[in-house]
Amino acid sequence: MSINLLYCFDENYNDQGYTSINSFLENNKCDIFVYIIHSNPESFKKFEEKLTNKKNLKDINLIEFNEYDYFFPNLDDAHVSEATYYRLFIDKYLPESINSILYVDADVLCIKNYENEYKKLMLHLIESEKIIAVRNNPFVDVREKKLLMQKLNLNHEYFNAGVMFVDLKKWRENKIRVKLLNILESEKEKIKFWDQDILNIVFENNYKTLDEGSNFLVNQKIPKKAIEENENILLLHYAGSFKPWTVRGIFNENSEYYQNYYLKGGNRYYHVTHTWRFESLFLLLKNIVNLKIFKSYKPFKIFISITRSFINKPK
Repeated sequence: MSINLLYCFDENYNDQGYTSINSFLENNKCDIFVYIIHSNPESFKKFEEKLTNKKNLKDINLIEFNEYDYFFPNLDDAHVSEATYYRLFIDKYLPESINSILYVDADVLCIKNYENEYKKLMLHLIESEKIIAVRNNPFVDVREKKLLMQKLNLNHEYFNAGVMFVDLKKWRENKIRVKLLNILESEKEKIKFWDQDILNIVFENNYKTLDEGSNFLVNQKIPKKAIEENENILLLHYAGSFKPWTVRGIFNENSEYYQNYYLKGGNRYYHVTHTWRFESLFLLLKNIVNLKIFKSYKPFKIFISITRSFINKPK
């Protein structure tokens, strides 16, 4: 068997995408084919070269996104870029020979072997009448869910599309791209969570449901021990604003998963980026003063990695 993986990101997420791909290669022995729809494929070339020594990586396809006639809403001050909307065009950019694929966000990690689960879930999807398989979003705030559902005129559930099994054959046959782009145009004033909202509108109450193990939404409040003791958690998703490569996120114990896979990718220091460097400096000093840094998983390495990151160009 083999695994087909699809990513959609830009150069701001090259490190994260590389780390995610590496986590799948590390934990699975089967052949893996990777497809990346990217705004600037040339910027990922150095990462592609580092991946070529992985025996189970059978092919990596960098595909340049060039749809600039569309307005992609609600991106101002967001933690995502327009690359999140690339998913709406997947049938146009992927080869006709591919009938099924697993889309994953660049902030998703594979932390255990996923071969059997992938095979089972993809087979169930293909044998069904459904086009996608996703996990319902576990809202903490019930009121937030209600308001979002009302705004988008949804009556069933709202799913998280960060991990999405796709039957491409049915996707093409049902002209899903046309439907998605129609919603992009007609509902652009209502969009809050980008292409995910659009996917929810088009596929409302018409998808197979994944359990939490295939898209475990990790945050700062979930104890790392709870993740370690749950054998069913296979894919970790750093959804929302909690990101393990930020100064705000790196001190949390759950960022260690990401940082360890980042190191396994041939890096010497942890991955740290900044939106506002003064804010990052303030957070670093705050965590030193309140001694939180000394309670983190690798205090010295975290300190050195953050300090070195101030020298680098902001991302």
